[in-house]
Amino acid sequence: AEAMEWSRQAVRHAPLDESAHRVLMRRLAAAGERGQALAVFGRLEAALVAEVGVEPSEPTRAVAERVRRGRPAAAQTEVFEEEAICRAPALEVWKLLQDPLRYPEWWDGLVDAQPTPDGLTRWMGALPGVPIPTRVELRRRASGVVIRCEVTGIVHVWMLEPAREGCRVRLRAAVPAGERERWLDQQRGEARASLPRLVRAAERGAQRAQNAR
Repeated sequence: AEAMEWSRQAVRHAPLDESAHRVLMRRLAAAGERGQALAVFGRLEAALVAEVGVEPSEPTRAVAERVRRGRPAAAQTEVFEEEAICRAPALEVWKLLQDPLRYPEWWDGLVDAQPTPDGLTRWMGALPGVPIPTRVELRRRASGVVIRCEVTGIVHVWMLEPAREGCRVRLRAAVPAGERERWLDQQRGEARASLPRLVRAAERGAQRAQNAR
């Protein structure tokens, strides 16, 4: 229910965004609400014609046709990885990863964060005013942190490994099938921007600690 409401908010925020509408249509169809899914398509079609004078794209029409026929599209989770060397001890990176209040220091596009018992609620610049509940799981023995979006199911697994220069920071991200079209490229860009910011923030922290001795 939460994921559905989040998708509805995304559509309201971007009434001409076809990818957001396709995600909502798929979710409605998967929930057995084919009529509502087709109504979403109808409203999008009318808005596109009225606002910009174009018809929905072929991918959007294809989703609508599959909904009409009761044949949801099959897809697989997309996984990608990024890594970087940090010239600071792993502890400095860990401090940033385990504290949600410090996420705005390094998480690209994150404008605000409020801690919750299970993690945090995020507000991203790409979706102004839309709260995103997020679970954070610490894996101390594995030197890792798992960050899971409770709405989209997108998972970020951050892992720290010793390295000669300091530590190696690895990110393994998994984007569920139903979110690939809307969020995969955005997630790749966000990861590539966030990783160096995390590294720089950890190195600054290590430098401050050294200067304070």
